[in-house]
Amino acid sequence: MKKITLIQAIFIAFGALLVGLLIGMSIPDSSVSQTLLSGTFGKVDKYRKTNMTEKDIILRNELAADTARLAYNLKYYSYSYYRSLKTIFDIKKVKEKTASEEEFNKSCYTAVNALSMYETYLDSVRVDFITLIHAMESFGNNENAPLAAYFTNANNANTGIRYRDGILIEYLSSIETYLASQPDKPHQGLKDAYDLLTVNVMIAAMLTKDKPMLNYLKDKKFYNDNEGLKTLLAEVELKSVMTVMVRKDTTEMRGFTGIDTRKIISRLNGLDATLNGEFIVSQSGHSGQGNHKYAGDKNSRPDIASIINNKANAINQFDVLQAMLSNALMDLCEPICPPPS
Repeated sequence: MKKITLIQAIFIAFGALLVGLLIGMSIPDSSVSQTLLSGTFGKVDKYRKTNMTEKDIILRNELAADTARLAYNLKYYSYSYYRSLKTIFDIKKVKEKTASEEEFNKSCYTAVNALSMYETYLDSVRVDFITLIHAMESFGNNENAPLAAYFTNANNANTGIRYRDGILIEYLSSIETYLASQPDKPHQGLKDAYDLLTVNVMIAAMLTKDKPMLNYLKDKKFYNDNEGLKTLLAEVELKSVMTVMVRKDTTEMRGFTGIDTRKIISRLNGLDATLNGEFIVSQSGHSGQGNHKYAGDKNSRPDIASIINNKANAINQFDVLQAMLSNALMDLCEPICPPPS
């Protein structure tokens, strides 16, 4: 039998460690519910216990010297914050729409409970995004802010969101299956919930150019007609509650001075104007398939494939953001997002 050299032993040990880590990452954390329910106090403590390091000084100097990179990061994390707010708002509306669907909530308890846990998670991490946004916007007023830690917190939040986005798809699949089993009943609340979350997932996939998700969505259909969908999406107009949600988050930030909520809200409203679901759907145009009607016809059902294929009318205004999100989500923006090439 051959003897294992020291170098071979090191490689074997490293390989075993790597395999263990991968396996560990693939197994859902049974303690996640406790983490999700930790709430505001955990977030406040996290920022109180973080001190500035030499790494923060270097990172601050790099961003201050590279205004393109700074602007790039502001746009990226502003989108992350925007989507966390929008998804929370959408989930709340979905729960409201399906509150009376007792049989569905009971038979699909796992998917329903997971959706609530996703909302709780988003509510617990969204302050990570606004903290980083404000830290980047206020170098002069907050020179002692631990910037590197804020980037880490925000990137961890994005990783958690990506991991949990599958919950939305699972919930949509549960609705599809349930409605298919009861074709003679209206279940309008479930249909509205399905359409709301489908728009949420569709816009995120369009921005990140998630081809597998876009191909998956192209085979799906909305339950509401064009007029019904536009009315439904008007109910989740984030602008109506944006100010309240942002100001609530800023109260959880510690160690900052001169927080300009109006500036943050203005940037978020700019995102919402482009990514608002009703606006996207209004750009759907003609599908070019069979008997599909124009989106302008209030009795037609907007075609998801048509909306995706004609996204240039709205989403392509954000070409830079698309490239940024595609690249950043690939390597999780470590340690900071590089400007698009």
